[in-house]
Amino acid sequence: MEVLAIRENKRRISLLFFIIVFSCLLNAQEKKNDYENKLIAATTLYQRGQVLKAEKELKKLTRKYPEKAAPYYLLSEIYARTGRVGLYEQYAEKAYIRDTANSEYLSNLIAAYDRTGNTLLLKKYLLKAIPSRKEIDYKILLALTDFRAFNETATIRQLDELENQYPDNELLNIIKYKVFTYVQKHDKAKEEAEKLIRKNPDEVQYHLAYLNTLQILKDTVAFLHELDVIDSLDHSMDNTWQYRTEYVIDRKDSLQIREYLLSIIRNNRLDSLRKWQIIGVVTSKVKNNGFFNEELFDWIQHNTPSKKYLKYLVLYNYYSNEKKEEEAITYLKQYLFEVKKDYQGWSTFLQYYLDRLFPDRCLSYCDTAEMYGNKFVADYYRIMSYYQMKQYKKLYEVVKSSDIEKYTNNEFKVFLYNVLALSFYEEKNIKKAFTYYEKIIAIDSTDLLALNNYAYFLSLQNKQLERAERMSRKTIEAEPYNSTYLDTYAWILYKMKDYAGARYYIEEAIRNSAKDNAEIIDHYGDILFVTGDVENAVKAWKLSHELEPSEGKLKKIRKHTPENK
Repeated sequence: MEVLAIRENKRRISLLFFIIVFSCLLNAQEKKNDYENKLIAATTLYQRGQVLKAEKELKKLTRKYPEKAAPYYLLSEIYARTGRVGLYEQYAEKAYIRDTANSEYLSNLIAAYDRTGNTLLLKKYLLKAIPSRKEIDYKILLALTDFRAFNETATIRQLDELENQYPDNELLNIIKYKVFTYVQKHDKAKEEAEKLIRKNPDEVQYHLAYLNTLQILKDTVAFLHELDVIDSLDHSMDNTWQYRTEYVIDRKDSLQIREYLLSIIRNNRLDSLRKWQIIGVVTSKVKNNGFFNEELFDWIQHNTPSKKYLKYLVLYNYYSNEKKEEEAITYLKQYLFEVKKDYQGWSTFLQYYLDRLFPDRCLSYCDTAEMYGNKFVADYYRIMSYYQMKQYKKLYEVVKSSDIEKYTNNEFKVFLYNVLALSFYEEKNIKKAFTYYEKIIAIDSTDLLALNNYAYFLSLQNKQLERAERMSRKTIEAEPYNSTYLDTYAWILYKMKDYAGARYYIEEAIRNSAKDNAEIIDHYGDILFVTGDVENAVKAWKLSHELEPSEGKLKKIRKHTPENK
């Protein structure tokens, strides 16, 4: 009975052990299936472009199966694709650490270090990868890690050694050409380009590399010959027209430019659009029309390209060079209504009306400029138009309703804040004006316009005169012959009762100013008066009043003219 009981217990133990093992195997299989299914699902999301969803699912997998490499690898791919290079490197490392035998993970890690510029680790893993690979790509990259670390000699030595081992490999010559060009060893770069041409004489890109080096070396004869060689390989002039055009423009010879353009319009093999592009480049860069003749102008008038804006641009340039501004602006308008988005073009067009004191016309086109995608330019010229019209409330409404204050360019912010400060001062909102001057100084404590105006306005308010004097002093030290800055400094000294200093600097301002500056002459009169020179003070006030009449000046004249006493 005992033996039977023992056998029964053994049988039960065996069965229990079998059930446990089977259960573990089953659980492991289920776990494996769960991992693989979720990995496939996440990969599918990634392949469909649903990057954020894929990233979320993959992160879940890394938490549930931290030992698995594939989720980390796919996450690194996502980070590489979305430009998050720090995370790209981090997750590429995690994938490789979990599966060091996977060459794809090693390649990915090398690419990550290359992209982040982690030279030391890049070199380490390149050396690890090279023995197991037949390709020379990694060897080239290894050479370039030294170049990245500014060891130019080591890089060139390694590339030379590789070229001896692989004499037919064009990539090596391309890399060497780029290295020599970068370090400005253009004779050496020329040799590499010549090697490439010998290996593959029909490859236009190699000839262009050679051409570029000849241009840098100023080898004109060889340069012109190479242009002809390239055109014999590619009859469209697609690769050479910019080089030819720049060469002719740089010669600054109107007859040579004319002959070149005539050869272009007579070339029946050349596409019409390309002809217009070439003429457009010449007319925009050559600021005189000496190269034009009847044949060339007649061709421009009677031919219209498929892209009409090219013709309008050429005619705008032509009439601008002729100083015929009304005709020029007409063609610029037609050009802009064709191309729609051109910040520089719209700026020129809208500035034309501001310069001629037509802010209402400028405003009328701002909506069109914005409709065509030039919102910044439109908002800027709305502000400048309202400023010119002295409609300061509308000006500030534009600032508040637009994103123009959010632009991060400090130079532009300083300019905008100067406009706003002046606008608020004109509106008698002194506190707001001074707030903007403080903003300017916080950005750029050397902005002379802000320093001068803020200092002058403080003196008019009889506030912070010592600070005003320091700010104004900076302006006359920067520009000692600027009459406006000298006048401000003189006026601040006058307010501080330093009359001798005030007279010295106001006379400096007078010497350096136009003779019709009413404000400076009025200040001169006030300063002369407090120094006891009443006769000349009255003369100054009278002259200022003739230039710019005001009741205040008239009162001073009447009060201090001897016959009126």
